[in-house]
Amino acid sequence: MKPIGFIEFFGDCINDKRLLAVFTDGELLDISADINKRTLSMSARFPKPFPYSAKQNLISALKKQFDLNSAVFEYSFPSQTLDAKGLVSVVPELSQSVPSVNGFLNDAEFTVNGKEITVLLLHGGKDILNGCNADKKLSLLLKKRFNVETEVFFEENAEGSIDVSDILALLNLYNIDRYPDLNDYAIVSYNGKNQCIDYYIKQHMEKGETMENPYVKMSKIMVDIFKLY
Repeated sequence: MKPIGFIEFFGDCINDKRLLAVFTDGELLDISADINKRTLSMSARFPKPFPYSAKQNLISALKKQFDLNSAVFEYSFPSQTLDAKGLVSVVPELSQSVPSVNGFLNDAEFTVNGKEITVLLLHGGKDILNGCNADKKLSLLLKKRFNVETEVFFEENAEGSIDVSDILALLNLYNIDRYPDLNDYAIVSYNGKNQCIDYYIKQHMEKGETMENPYVKMSKIMVDIFKLY
């Protein structure tokens, strides 16, 4: 199909003016629908990155407007807009597809040097991110969104940093899902800290951000745990 203005096509379907403003100057490249399955699929390009939350809000608005079961929205930005701000816009999308990265990219500092992307982690987590191939997955995501080949490197803030294995070993001590009995002892927190990393990744891979994940259950008391430490 011939590209058409995104707002020209969807403007009458979206009541939120702030949401409409995000997609100004965008072009709709392709769209298809399955009436029987009530699904919608489309692709578009935009002149500059927008927050991932805008995509989620758009899908919610379209599903409500057309009573859809699902909607797929693929989009891209010009390669020259890939900078630190552009990187921040894709972090929530990465966190959704790779739950293990949640929290570790908070407050991270991004540097773009040609095809090299350096992510400075202010809260540690380099081993975990590399262990779940977050560097390669971020590169693939940047290829999809900005059409550029990149190589991602995670670095940790050396000043006052704490090894992530120590953090996860500490949280393991309070994991009542794994140690529900007073007679169960978290020995692995002392003699097998790397196993605590593996267990953390496994729980996020299998249970994501649901309350079945013991680390999600602990999220509200983690600060108090670290204060006790």
